[in-house]
Amino acid sequence: MNSKSMHIDNKSESNSIRFVLVALITFIIFYSISLFSVQSYQMYYESREYPMWLHVKSLINGKSDVKQKLVVIGDSRAKAGYEPVLSDDNTLNLAVGGSTPIEGYYILKTFLRNNPVPDNLVLSYSPLHLAHSMFFWERTVKYDFLPDNELDEIVGELKQHNDPGIGKENLIWKYAYLTSMYISSVVEGVKKKRWIINDKVKINLISSKGHAYFGTRHGVSSLNGEVKLAHDFNSSELINYYFIKLIELAKSKSMKVSWYTMPFNEASCKKVSPELVKNFNKYIQLISSKTEMNVIKNIHCMDNKYFGDGSHVYMGSELTTKDILLAIE
Repeated sequence: MNSKSMHIDNKSESNSIRFVLVALITFIIFYSISLFSVQSYQMYYESREYPMWLHVKSLINGKSDVKQKLVVIGDSRAKAGYEPVLSDDNTLNLAVGGSTPIEGYYILKTFLRNNPVPDNLVLSYSPLHLAHSMFFWERTVKYDFLPDNELDEIVGELKQHNDPGIGKENLIWKYAYLTSMYISSVVEGVKKKRWIINDKVKINLISSKGHAYFGTRHGVSSLNGEVKLAHDFNSSELINYYFIKLIELAKSKSMKVSWYTMPFNEASCKKVSPELVKNFNKYIQLISSKTEMNVIKNIHCMDNKYFGDGSHVYMGSELTTKDILLAIE
């Protein structure tokens, strides 16, 4: 091979390497931009749950000198079932849909770090959200609700306390580095123009002090998740661990802690497993005896006309709010 041919081969090889490097750098730049975009602009494409979680995150991390008489922590049924504006005192609804006492513990912990200690804490979770964590990856992690050290703490506790919903695999890295974890939500968000709905939800959350409706039909006879998905009740080890930690944290600050089970609609009450009702109520009473938590109401029923969907009160939110307010006075 002559020197001219060697020079051409070396040049060709050099061009190929340069092309690969340029392509790789270009890919990294565009991938980084796309990852940053999907993680930074979730208000534009996530479901209406996202502004609710974001609002609670801002409330607990924002510093305030206002002392609350009551804060409510729970899941979506509590979000729909307690209206702070109906109280003459300062109260807040810090519930987030799909959450469990795992998130509840860190919600209270962060709130207490930045706010005066409230007089009362009312906890309210559905049986399903004490049985297992259904949305830890899809909301708590994906929505960047908790700082990394708290997420690591939860994952660490999984080694000793199992939760069938969270599982064994640590998925935090996927939400940190893979755009694929967000693409389906982006597509749905664009199709449904979710940024319009989410902006309205955000405004309503501020004026309502954290209250939000879910279903808004005037009377529903459809069945709730307990009827459709469960035949009995068994608490998650991890949720049980954090449930007790949550109550103990409040008690250590001299807060009065109460429990309120949001009602089932009449249709679900007729179909729900008696074993689930018995064992769930038994579990709440057990927690109450261990921690001196006051139980306002166990599982109970309300007429279908008070519900906006199979799981959440709508026209009945005033009644459930009054139940809670009367119990803490």
